[in-house]
Amino acid sequence: MDFSSLKKRKYLALFIYYWNQLTKYMNYFHKKYLVYKNYMRALFEKKGIDPHRLFQSSFRILEEKWRKS
Repeated sequence: MDFSSLKKRKYLALFIYYWNQLTKYMNYFHKKYLVYKNYMRALFEKKGIDPHRLFQSSFRILEEKWRKS
């Protein structure tokens, strides 16, 4: 084995290490995003907000609160 093949192996090992670290953190943050997304979906369903018509639904809820008070 010459020096260049050892160098290539070293850089390949480093690349694999950092790639694994990147995917680990990407998976971690993706799970956090899914938890947040599901929480917001449940919150919208509880309040009767259609997430595709967020502005109109929010305005309707504010209007109902204003009429009650």
